Amino acid sequence: MEQAILGVVGLILMVVLHQDRARRADIGALRADGTDVRKDMTDGFADVRKDMTDLRSDMTDLRKDMTDGFADVRKDMTDGFADVRKDMTNGFAAHREETRQQIETSAARTDTRIDSLTTAVIDLAKAVGKVEGRTETLKLVE
Repeated sequence: MEQAILGVVGLILMVVLHQDRARRADIGALRADGTDVRKDMTDGFADVRKDMTDLRSDMTDLRKDMTDGFADVRKDMTDGFADVRKDMTNGFAAHREETRQQIETSAARTDTRIDSLTTAVIDLAKAVGKVEGRTETLKLVE
């Protein structure tokens, strides 16, 4: 019976050794898989890091382009406002000059009419005979 017990114990040891070897093989496979996963993760993080660096560079370029664009728009607006202001000032000056000339022309015509009317009134008064000897009292009032 001892042999049977030894045989059973031996069989149990062989099964345990077999299971141990199978577990070690599984552990080795898991370690290999873990190494592959670690390598993939490292490569993935390196790619993400590179993409982030490229994105930062692109954003910096975009920020510079936007700043330059806004500066150009601001300059164009300032120049445009200056041109409009200049055109308005020149237009107002031309209109003011034209208005001054019209006022002077109108004033000269009015003075001429007043002189003509005054002379006509004095001539009429002399013709009627109502102001004989009193013409010196008529004064030209402008």
